[in-house]
Amino acid sequence: MKIVIMGAGAVGGVVGAFLARSGEDVTLIGRESHVRVIEANGLEVFGVAQARARVRAITDPSVVKEADFLLIAVKARDTAAALGALGHLRPGCVASLQNGVAKNDHLAAQFGREPVIGAMTGMGATVEQPGKIRYTMDNPTFFGELDDCRSRRVEEIVATFNTVGLPAQVPESIAGAEWSKMAFWLSTALLSALTRLEIYKVLIHKGLATLFATIVKEAGAVAAACGVHLSDFPPILAGSIYEAPLEKAALKLMDAGRQFETKGFTRAVNSVLQDVLAGRRTEMEETGGDLVRRAREKGIPVPVTEMAVTLLRGIDAYH
Repeated sequence: MKIVIMGAGAVGGVVGAFLARSGEDVTLIGRESHVRVIEANGLEVFGVAQARARVRAITDPSVVKEADFLLIAVKARDTAAALGALGHLRPGCVASLQNGVAKNDHLAAQFGREPVIGAMTGMGATVEQPGKIRYTMDNPTFFGELDDCRSRRVEEIVATFNTVGLPAQVPESIAGAEWSKMAFWLSTALLSALTRLEIYKVLIHKGLATLFATIVKEAGAVAAACGVHLSDFPPILAGSIYEAPLEKAALKLMDAGRQFETKGFTRAVNSVLQDVLAGRRTEMEETGGDLVRRAREKGIPVPVTEMAVTLLRGIDAYH
């Protein structure tokens, strides 16, 4: 299986390193500074699990002529440019590990609906320097057909991930998995970026945990209006938080934060905060902004989410 990963950064780099180390045919497409180091020294992943691999890395997507499996791992803000550069490909199947719930529509618009499979990952990673990636959370990745029917191609991808050491599963509902990740990730992203705190510190603070639960509940209401129900994908507890009374939901989150601390996930920093600290524009407009627009279309009030997204928009305006 020829695997092409568009986005050689944190998550894309971890996936590429583990696949290549096990002998899979992998091509990473990334930024020049990162790619040049990978070409010279290979790719190193360290943290909760380790991998070193020599992997084909390129900067020009036009060099790629075929892909059995195309995986999109760029930031949501870079989607249009990334897909435009891959317009010549006709992949056997394509999935996106990006944040947000608009990604599959973008893939279908570019490649047609048939090749598209849904995907959601709970893994966390940070590029420490070109060619070196800190793997901070080894939570599962989920793949599924958009209609949730079982298929050979999804089973093959899941089996490959598990074989190389990347936990993967097929959920009952891939849309449920994607929306659940969105609700939990968005809460983390907004509060972490605005407070500049690591994820576990956001969770164990009662006031922040209460705001976190409120954002999950607002996102869950929008999901329900779209016909999707949130579920738990530990440590993504979107279903439990959405269903529980607010005070109980906050206590659940505080307990999850303490578990993060106990397990050593103290270096985990949300990617939006990473962008803020680096002075880069975040992907908030394409994720949180998208959720706010969907809420307005459905007539669902999301005041806490909308205020937090507006604050991040203010930061982005100067980056």
